[in-house]
Amino acid sequence: MITDIGLFMRENFPNGDPEFYRITAEELEMYNVKNKDYAGGGKDPNGNFNRVATTLAMYPGLKLSDPRVISLVYMMKQLDQVFWSLNRGYEGEVEGLDARLADIHIYAKITRVQNRNMTERDMAPAFETVDEMATVSVVPDNCAPMTVEEMVESRIGCECGCRVNSAPDTHTFDSVDEMVEARNCAGDCGCRNELS
Repeated sequence: MITDIGLFMRENFPNGDPEFYRITAEELEMYNVKNKDYAGGGKDPNGNFNRVATTLAMYPGLKLSDPRVISLVYMMKQLDQVFWSLNRGYEGEVEGLDARLADIHIYAKITRVQNRNMTERDMAPAFETVDEMATVSVVPDNCAPMTVEEMVESRIGCECGCRVNSAPDTHTFDSVDEMVEARNCAGDCGCRNELS
């Protein structure tokens, strides 16, 4: 299979590096084999993504900045593949069911560790000290990465960058201490971004 695709690419796209085409052919083969495990036998080649997205849509309050949510999303990918394989009576080509079940177990344990660590900090998304907060870089959609102190200097009230320089006092902060204390964007932009 790789040889035929490589030949096709070289004949139809003769101006590229042959190694680029070999890598592309390897990726196509890997995509095909993995897609057989995750979505094969179904009408939707992106079925795994769509099924997980449908499940997550039932929880609109999930915060993607919560590491526990990320661990569980990774676990959902594996769990969906197991359900899909069991649904088809299929063991899996890339990894068998036992390996995927082990992955699920590991992601669950990672989430438990993350949850315990967060519980020890009273689940507070804020920083313990001003110095700790100042070392974190924040990347607004319309700005270069900046520290919290740089945000205060430029009078950006939250990481969305919605009120650059001309923000009212209710939205921006005059000191890092004020930002730590406020924690949430309180402006009229409606973003409700957390600063932590």
